[in-house]
Amino acid sequence: MKVTYIVPVWPPQFATNGIVTYVANMRSGLPERVTTNVMPWRGPEDEPQLYQTTAMERRVHALGLRLRSMLNRPEPENVSMAFRMAGFLRKQKRRTGEARPDLVETEETWGWYQYAAPMLRLPVIVRLHGPFFLTGKVLGHDLTVSPFKDRIEAEGIALRRARFVSSPSHDVLERTRRYYGLALEGAKVLPNPGPWVDAKDTWTLAGSEPDTVLFVGRFDGHKGGDVILDAFARMKPTRRLIYVGPDYKLNRGKETFTLEEYLTRFPDDVRARIDVMGPQPPEVIDGLRRRCRVTVVPSRYETFCMTVVEALAYGSPLVSTSAGGINEIVEDGENGVLVPIEDPPALAAALDALLDDPERAEGLAARGRTYYEERLRPDRVGAITADYYESVVAEHRG
Repeated sequence: MKVTYIVPVWPPQFATNGIVTYVANMRSGLPERVTTNVMPWRGPEDEPQLYQTTAMERRVHALGLRLRSMLNRPEPENVSMAFRMAGFLRKQKRRTGEARPDLVETEETWGWYQYAAPMLRLPVIVRLHGPFFLTGKVLGHDLTVSPFKDRIEAEGIALRRARFVSSPSHDVLERTRRYYGLALEGAKVLPNPGPWVDAKDTWTLAGSEPDTVLFVGRFDGHKGGDVILDAFARMKPTRRLIYVGPDYKLNRGKETFTLEEYLTRFPDDVRARIDVMGPQPPEVIDGLRRRCRVTVVPSRYETFCMTVVEALAYGSPLVSTSAGGINEIVEDGENGVLVPIEDPPALAAALDALLDDPERAEGLAARGRTYYEERLRPDRVGAITADYYESVVAEHRG
């Protein structure tokens, strides 16, 4: 059986993106009976990508936009995506000799997949990586105006028509059902797999630096980059924060802050203990997970959270907000510490307490690693996902 994944960008080193990380981990863990390829929106200029369009496709797209405007319908703007997908698969077959896939898996964004399924005559699995009614809210957007309102409506229309839906957590699936009033019968909850991490490469107390906290994520309202900064300013003056990730800017009402602008809110002595590293390649982040005493995840919402999974895979002590699907991975006091969402004082207190208790940190790390081995290792998730893929293909053919 062959599966094609639609991703925002490929190969993975082109961007820090949870969907890309999920696909890379999944491909490494699927059993041999499943082969895969990737169809990116963007990638190297000399490689096929969905962003590349022909003159005819651009005319079709423009016509679709005019019809949408005339009919006042909240349909996706990427109507021509189905044509591009079909063309991509034809080019892929000519270029590599590969057969057409048996199914396609894609995110829910803009709901364009509703056009792809009938055109391709293939089953399309819609995976709930981040419906915009959830992510748009935590990013600080006004969801009552276009284009945000249009995107939410388009995703709802497409989900209503979707035959196959999967989700990394029960939380995002149930929120989606409630928000749109959909049953989504047969939707399947399957966790995102973690990366392959050998036991010899995991975090150790002796190999980590006391007083160091690691944050990996975007500076925006979603990942809570401002929350950890507000919390860190309340922590003991011996602590250090290593801040890794791109600056996507933070929306707070009518105000927008860059990371550099937000840092000016804090005293010089606090800023001096924050090491802003910007985006880093995976190998650097892997080393930081082993180097830092604690990993922090201050997100306002997560459908699942790959950063949490990676911390567990590396056996790193973890302090996280109880945001969305994180509650289905982290058990407070067992394999991590949970704090309320958007509560800097509580986050600061939890981090200080764990940094002051190395023995407790070591126990959480060990149990977190065990959880990863038992439930989130790529081959374990790959096996149950392969079974699901086969059931989808059989149902589609039936």
